[in-house]
Amino acid sequence: MERLKPEFCEIESNGTLPLDTKIPLDQITISPKYSEKKVCISPAENIVWKFIIGDQEDVNFMENFRKEHQVPKNKIFVQPKASTKKELLKRMDFALSVVQKYGYRLSPRLHILLWDDKRAV
Repeated sequence: MERLKPEFCEIESNGTLPLDTKIPLDQITISPKYSEKKVCISPAENIVWKFIIGDQEDVNFMENFRKEHQVPKNKIFVQPKASTKKELLKRMDFALSVVQKYGYRLSPRLHILLWDDKRAV
């Protein structure tokens, strides 16, 4: 199958609808929602998982999900739950402690750091 386009091609999904993992994408990011317990994604090498965390309950969900779905730790990205720069900076230490404890990756939500809660930038 031919690549969709010459640049890096990625899609993001909450994982609740089936997705053909044979589509020639460079990366698929699945961000499971805490209200959804089931994902419809077959494991594939180009899948990474993104969890937005704000408290220990979110971390517990993420850890249980990872174990249940046998997701390798190096495929998990953690983002602090925040919609403003002030919230993000306040929760960054918690996210960093989780990343260090569990061996995950950190994704700091750069768009909020740069533009705060401004939309359509």
